[in-house]
Parts: sequence; structure tokens; C-alpha cells
Amino acid sequence: MSSSTTPWYRTERAAIVLLVLFPPAGLYLMWRFQDWDSRRKQITTGASVLWTAGVICGITLAIVLGGGGEEGEEPVAAGPQETAFRELEADSERPINLYFQNGFPRSVQGSVAVQGADAVERARNFLETYEDLYLQSDPNLALAVRDTRGPEEDGLEHVAFYQTYRGYPVHAGEIVVCPLMMALARLRRFRA
Repeated sequence: MSSSTTPWYRTERAAIVLLVLFPPAGLYLMWRFQDWDSRRKQITTGASVLWTAGVICGITLAIVLGGGGEEGEEPVAAGPQETAFRELEADSERPINLYFQNGFPRSVQGSVAVQGADAVERARNFLETYEDLYLQSDPNLALAVRDTRGPEEDGLEHVAFYQTYRGYPVHAGEIVVCPLMMALARLRRFRA
């Protein structure tokens, strides 16, 4: 066949261009239509795979390191829950041990000074101070004391609150606060 009647996809130029721009198609055209020796095809295939991997890594790094934002773009403001957590982190005398599940802190351990005459008042003051962390800033939500225990042999006092919505109890909505000598607070909330 003469070059004027050869379809474009059977030409060596098309295979080479596609090997650079879209390697899967270039590899197909090379293996299917080019009369290159087997060794040249194998080397070209290896180089094409490396080229593709490099392009993918480069794009990934550009996205991750570049942040995807435009020059001068302001960072996204932290939400109220994250802001409350940062405040708790700053107020704690030791690192916060935190476990989140479904966007809610299931367990928080730290060492925070809490004022109050008794365990219930200290627990309420703690929860009011960090209400955004526990998603309790909605005026329809309230916490009522279910139970108090302690002080135990280890000095822990436990205050269990149940959650209400517009005065109705929320099933399995509970937060347990364990203030220890106005310094330690461990919280858990159990939800169905």
C-alpha cells in the first residue's frame, strides 16, 4: 500500500504521537500495526508504562501539594466544632485523646480546669464551654441529669446527662462526664 492510501492509525507517526499523548491507544496501534521487532516493542511498552506512571504521579503531586486553590485564595474557615476542639486542645494540660464516630466525639480525654461547686456544676460548665464540639448549640437541645456517681475509690465522679429535643428525651442520647478534682474530664455520648 502507498502512504496516501494507508489509514492514519496505521502510520508510525500516529503510533508515536499516541504513545506520548494517550499511551493505551499508542500501545495498541504499535503492537497491532507496526512492523517493529519484538525487542523494540517491549522496550517501548516499558517506557510507555513508566511515562504513564510519571504523569499520574505528577498530577497527583500537583493536586496534593498545590492545594488546588487559586493564588491569594483565603483558606476555608474552621467550623464551630473544629474551633471548639482547638479551644479544648489549647486549654488542656495534656494532649487530647479523641475518638470521633459519624462526626460526633464518642470519647474525649484531656486535663482541663473546670470551675464549679460540685460534679454536676463542673460537668455542666465543661459542656457549656465546649458545646459546639458536642453539637449542642441548637436552642432546641438540652441536657438533663440522669445520674451521678462517686466519688469512687480513684476519686472519679460520674455525671450522666440525657439529651432532650424540645423537652422530649432523645433515645440513646447520653453524655457521661467524669470531672476529677476540677481538672480531668472524660466524655462519652452513646447514640443508636
